[in-house]
Amino acid sequence: MVTRLHRFKRLIVDATEFLCAGIFAFYMYLMRQKKQRVIIYYHSIRDADSKGFERQISYLAKHYKVLSVTELMESPLNNKEILVAITFDDGFVSVVEKGWSVLKKNGLRATMFVPVGNLGQKPQWSIAAPLGGDRNEQVMSRQCVADLDRKGFEMLSHSFSHPILTELEHQKLQVELEQSRMVLEEIVGHKVSGIAYPQGICNKQVVEAARKAGYRYGFTVEAFTVDDSPSEMEIGRFIVKPHMSLMKLKLKVMGAYQVTSYLRKVKAFLLRQLKRKV
Repeated sequence: MVTRLHRFKRLIVDATEFLCAGIFAFYMYLMRQKKQRVIIYYHSIRDADSKGFERQISYLAKHYKVLSVTELMESPLNNKEILVAITFDDGFVSVVEKGWSVLKKNGLRATMFVPVGNLGQKPQWSIAAPLGGDRNEQVMSRQCVADLDRKGFEMLSHSFSHPILTELEHQKLQVELEQSRMVLEEIVGHKVSGIAYPQGICNKQVVEAARKAGYRYGFTVEAFTVDDSPSEMEIGRFIVKPHMSLMKLKLKVMGAYQVTSYLRKVKAFLLRQLKRKV
């Protein structure tokens, strides 16, 4: 009963977000808002996801200019085209087995955020629903990271051990971030400029620690385009699932789902006001 209720609530939320994103997309069109750089992200790719993933990648290859994250961040904004970066969190082997060949087939680059302290193991961090199935995944090996980066699948940091960074004491936080960068740079043989915060969670202390640890870019999971994000250390990304419709994918890639971040801020504000009155 609880599961059915949860699914029903999720369905209502998804439908509401889709409707609002559609309305916001129409507003963007009317206002002729400039094109923006957009980053999307996946986690694992299961057997049942393969066809949907291939369909999405083929669609992106035909309609957008797709770059690695570093290329995207260093590219000037071009009003004539939407620039997209495809990213994957956690370094799962299933992405290598079912995703890399699809990307190569379509001539696309992508970026993987890897927790280097978990290489060659099953995830050693807590994984909650709806990503519970990822507990059975395997994180790629050290050699695989080196080989893929050399072949064009860019490898960036996802911390060392995938903790909630905001829960770490200052010294442990700094070691976690610095160790992640140094180990990954040793593996790939070049400078690593970016980090995706585990679960997208960060605060001012984490951002400053990441900057101090030598990162130029930090990535969250807030639904913001690159150019509307708070700073280069708090770059937003849009979650994409392989079974997602192409219409929903299009709305995310054009940045229309950014409206969901505004809705959540309004909701949080109203809840705070309600608590004060109570």
